Amino acid sequence: MKKKYSRVIFICDGDAETPDLWSGLPYQLAQALMANGIAIVHKNIHISAFYRLSWRLLQGFIAKFLNKQTSYSFARSATYGFLQRLRIWLLLNQYKSPNTFVLICTSMIRIRKFESPVVLVTDWTYEHYITEISNRSPDFFEKHAIKREYKAIDSSTLLMTIFPLSAKRINNKLRKERAIYFGHGVNLYDEKENSNQVDAINSVTNKLTLLFVGRPKYKNELQRILNETSVSTWSKINFEIIGMSADDLDLNPSVPAGAVKFWGFLSKRFETDRESFYQALRRADLIVSPNWPWGPFSAILEAMYFQTAVITRPYTEFVEIFGVSIDFGWYLTQDSTEEFEMILLDIAKNPEKLARAKNRAHEIASKMTWKQVACNLLKELESLG
Repeated sequence: MKKKYSRVIFICDGDAETPDLWSGLPYQLAQALMANGIAIVHKNIHISAFYRLSWRLLQGFIAKFLNKQTSYSFARSATYGFLQRLRIWLLLNQYKSPNTFVLICTSMIRIRKFESPVVLVTDWTYEHYITEISNRSPDFFEKHAIKREYKAIDSSTLLMTIFPLSAKRINNKLRKERAIYFGHGVNLYDEKENSNQVDAINSVTNKLTLLFVGRPKYKNELQRILNETSVSTWSKINFEIIGMSADDLDLNPSVPAGAVKFWGFLSKRFETDRESFYQALRRADLIVSPNWPWGPFSAILEAMYFQTAVITRPYTEFVEIFGVSIDFGWYLTQDSTEEFEMILLDIAKNPEKLARAKNRAHEIASKMTWKQVACNLLKELESLG
């Protein structure tokens, strides 16, 4: 049976043909759509630095002057929405076709009265980021950005969310089934190549290798754990950190020299960085995510694929996907280094627990593919008629 859709106009604020944009999601989704037989027309709608700087010097300055804590930015502004709507409308008029749909990797752009289906993609709403992640009330500018986002979502054919609770919150807010969670996939640069390299490359020492992946804005809980971990625990572990350098952390002298290896930012666009990244994943026994209320979901899932067990805070989307208890790792339920050290002590006394957790991590992650996510999206579009 012939598929209804054979082409997608794939629109991103950035280059979706590289794996660095938005934790690799646009790249992975585009690759998965192609694997499902869909032709991709990539459109990068990134606005030049001149317009961004001009906005920051004018409206951005006013927003910061009125509220230094505001998260309001050019990408959330009415100016951005107007410019992008105009640019997208002009380019879409070049691609009118009954077998084409439009996919836009943002939830902030409102496209109306277009014949082909328009799919927006998001993780969570701006309102959720402010009220739940930042734990505060939105300011004047943020409130207007929130209203614009919900209007954009409501005018789309559907909103594809990459987390399940995000879809539920949006549908409750709009009182209609506009948002859908189609699943989540492991971010692999070359799935065929990496699938044959799952076996962990362990250190020649008897120490556990722990891995952290995250940017400097996620450093606080990691820094606390590193500085408060006891000398006796350090004798049993090594830490590798991707996404930060030694200058990003203020470590106590109690942290043994050489016990922490910093990789800095590793870009999958470059072969040497990519190989360093995957080697670190294969070496790791455990990936550690002590952040709250959010963690590096994509990095955790990718590490799981490489037989890496998990130590993470039970943040809501993670629990919604994997459950209140996990057999591929351990939840950190307290803000205490003692709990973290007790988990490591339990592993040292019962190494078979770690072996089982690592095997389960790979088993679970192997079933989560972007190809299946793309297939679910296409089935939904077909059903819309």
